Amino acid sequence: GEIVSLTLENPQSSSQILEEVRRLKFVKDAFMKDRDLNVLVDDAESSLPYIIDFLKSKALDVNRISITKPTLDDVFLKYTGVRLEERGRISDVRQIRYMIRR
Repeated sequence: GEIVSLTLENPQSSSQILEEVRRLKFVKDAFMKDRDLNVLVDDAESSLPYIIDFLKSKALDVNRISITKPTLDDVFLKYTGVRLEERGRISDVRQIRYMIRR
């Protein structure tokens, strides 16, 4: 699959839009990160016009679009809700706390 990332101008009611995007037949998954709507599809080039038309029908403006293959970090974020770097920082904090308690 590929990830279509769209930076939205005004992501109003993003949870509702996210659920509607997930219901589109060609969408495997979708998630929001700040103003970025990330849509996982099999073929980004053929899906992109439909995604843009859908967002236009909801009066949402798109500032930027990019197409990428999912990285290990993207997969980790999807399943854990945090980026790999953030998880590393959390484990560092735990280790420091443990050392302080000794």
